[in-house]
Amino acid sequence: MNDQGGCVDGPPAGSQRGPDSTALVPVAEEDPPSSWRHNIWEAITGNRRELERQLNGQKEWVEQLASKQRDAEKRLEKLGKRLDAFEGELAHAVQQLDGFRSALSRLQDDQITHHEELSREWSRLLNGEGLRTLVEEAVARARSTSLGHASGQSADAHHALLRAEALQLRSCADLLLAGEGFDRNRLEELLVPEGPDGERQRAALAELCDRADTLHRTASHLRQRPMFDFKPPKTGITPETATLYSPECGFGRRADILVLPAYRLGDQRLSLPVVLTTTRSGPAAPLSATTGADKAAPSGQGPA
Repeated sequence: MNDQGGCVDGPPAGSQRGPDSTALVPVAEEDPPSSWRHNIWEAITGNRRELERQLNGQKEWVEQLASKQRDAEKRLEKLGKRLDAFEGELAHAVQQLDGFRSALSRLQDDQITHHEELSREWSRLLNGEGLRTLVEEAVARARSTSLGHASGQSADAHHALLRAEALQLRSCADLLLAGEGFDRNRLEELLVPEGPDGERQRAALAELCDRADTLHRTASHLRQRPMFDFKPPKTGITPETATLYSPECGFGRRADILVLPAYRLGDQRLSLPVVLTTTRSGPAAPLSATTGADKAAPSGQGPA
C-alpha cells in the first residue's frame, strides 16, 4: 500500500528490480516449443538433401563405370575374335612352314643321297680294277719291269714302283675329273700302247671315259655341284682322314702323294682321299709337280 493507504502494485510482468535500484530489467522470453523442433527438422531435411545429392552423384559414377565396363567388354570381345582369327592364321602359317621345312629336308636328303651315290660311282671308277690295271701296265711298260713284288726286289725299289703307279693314277684322275669334254687323247698317251697291241687298252679306256662323262652330266643336273678336295692331310694318316693306296702304306705316316681326292658337298665330306704314305714316320717327301698344286676343285674344273 502507498502512503495514501492505497495498494502498491508490484513490478510489471517480465521485469524485476535491480539489486541497488528500483529500475526494472526486462527478462527474455523462452522460445516456444515449436521453434527448436523446426530447427531440428530443418537440419535433418538439409542433411537428407545432401545425402540424396551425394547418392545421386554416386549413382551417376556407378552408371559411368558400368558403361565403361560394357564398352570394355565389347572391345575385349572384339579382341578375342581377332585373337582367334590370328591364332587360326598363325596355325596355318606354322603348318605351311612345317611343310616347307619338310620339303626342304626331303630336298636336302635327296641331294645328299644323289651325291653319296655319285661319290661311290667316282670311287669305283677312279680306284677300280679297270683303271688300276691300265695304270700298272703303263708303268710296267715304261719301266720295262715285271709287275708285283719280285723275288729279291728291295723295299725301296718296290716303293719306287708304287710311287710311279700312284703318280700315274693321279695324273689320270686329274684328267678324268676335269669335266665333260676332258682330254681323252692325253689319257690314251698315258695308258694305251701304240699300234695294234693297244686295242684292248683303248677299248677299256673308252669305257672308263664314257662313265666319267656320264658322272659329270649327272652332277651338272644337281642343285649343288660336288667339290674334289686335292689337299693332303697335314698330319699322320689315320683311318678317319684317308684311305691307303696300298697295304704297304702304314697309318701314322704322313702323305707322300695324294693319289685320289676326297669328294665334298659343301662342308660335308662324303669320301676320304686316297694317299700314298712315306716309307716311315716323319716329314713327308717333297710333293711332285703333279701334287704340288693340290687344292679343292669343283666338279668340271679339275685341280688348278
